[in-house]
Amino acid sequence: MAETSRSRCKVCGTLLPVPEGKSWSVECPRCGTMNRIPTVSAHATLVFAMTALILYVPANFFPFVSLEIYGNKSTSTVWQGIVSLGNAGSWGVAIIVFLASIHSVR
Repeated sequence: MAETSRSRCKVCGTLLPVPEGKSWSVECPRCGTMNRIPTVSAHATLVFAMTALILYVPANFFPFVSLEIYGNKSTSTVWQGIVSLGNAGSWGVAIIVFLASIHSVR
């Protein structure tokens, strides 16, 4: 017999047994709601991680800010912004921007 995990009903919160390995529609014994419970495979996780890794490089090298003030145009990338903040002595802000740029790729 396949090992089961548990999921909660989206309406009443009752714990429902969910067989491993497939997407299942489980009817709640308490309220009768059909709960669709998708499972995420390791393959899908790997695909998303590789996509994020591939898109991380161009996301940090293409300009994301472009300013034009009195005819002077200036563009900046995420990495240039982090370096500028570090050079200005704002290491805390630079670290936050760096960590946010890593997190936003997901």
